[in-house]
Amino acid sequence: MPKFNLTLRQRLFAGSGLLAALTVGASLFGLSTSNRIAAAFDDMLDRTVASADLANGAMLHTQSAASQQREFLLHRDLGAIEQMQAELASAKQAMSRISALMQDPARVAEVNQAVKLADSLSEAGANLASAYERRGLTHEQGLEGNLRAAVHALEEDLKASNSDSLSVLMLMARRHEKDYLLRGDRKYLDRVDARLAEFAEATSQMDLDAETRDRWNGHWKTYRDSLASLVDAEEEVAQFTAQANELSQATLSAVASFRDALAHDVATAREGVGETRAAATSALLTLLGVAVAIAVVTTLLTVRGVVKSIRVISQRAESIAEGDLSGDALPVGTS
Repeated sequence: MPKFNLTLRQRLFAGSGLLAALTVGASLFGLSTSNRIAAAFDDMLDRTVASADLANGAMLHTQSAASQQREFLLHRDLGAIEQMQAELASAKQAMSRISALMQDPARVAEVNQAVKLADSLSEAGANLASAYERRGLTHEQGLEGNLRAAVHALEEDLKASNSDSLSVLMLMARRHEKDYLLRGDRKYLDRVDARLAEFAEATSQMDLDAETRDRWNGHWKTYRDSLASLVDAEEEVAQFTAQANELSQATLSAVASFRDALAHDVATAREGVGETRAAATSALLTLLGVAVAIAVVTTLLTVRGVVKSIRVISQRAESIAEGDLSGDALPVGTS
């Protein structure tokens, strides 16, 4: 096995170089690892914070949409429905951006469910507006407008006839109409039908020409049909109103749920970044400690070798001083 005879200077340089290499290598490795871990956690934190901010925005838009829905129900202004649709579109845009940012499948599923609810709410709002347009946004529009036109035409004809009994039947029918519109009970429609039968019976016993009788009965039938259609429209409005209210609450709850979850994720991520950086710092110090320990051992071994060489030289010097020249020649380095 070959033997390497190193001079004192070479041994010192070798030990010092190995010490420096170990220390620098351990420092660079630890620093690189720490930076990679910190960058990964910083990216995760940035994504989570951005998602939480978007969730707050989505919540505000959804709340505004719910407010516009209530505004429409109070004032029947189609502009409120248009604003509601615009707010829901902004909320869905924010939620789509959250889905693109998040890497947690569970969170993405929550957001996507909220988007589906917002879509359903948007559709329900459009259906509600259509139902109200069919019913009549004002007393003069839609089916309610048709009803009022038929009533006024019949009332004008009856007023000209000076028939108190027919006018009384008409007034009773109008009362049943108002009772229905107030209470929503279909029994009042049956009462309107009863007044219609009485009206037909009364006109059959009156000395009327066929044209007048047919015109009055036609007005009454138009009134009855318009009221029946208005009843159906009211039920449709009630159905879509209940559906929109239910979807509004469900959408608000879904958005609030993932908003709160993301706020919790932000707090957790910030704690995680702090803990990870502390762990990386601890690992770096451990690596440096190991490197220093190895360096110390290496230095001790180098010093031991140097001391051994000095002892050999000292012993030979003493032997030569005593006149003993029989020893082997000592190796002499060139530097």
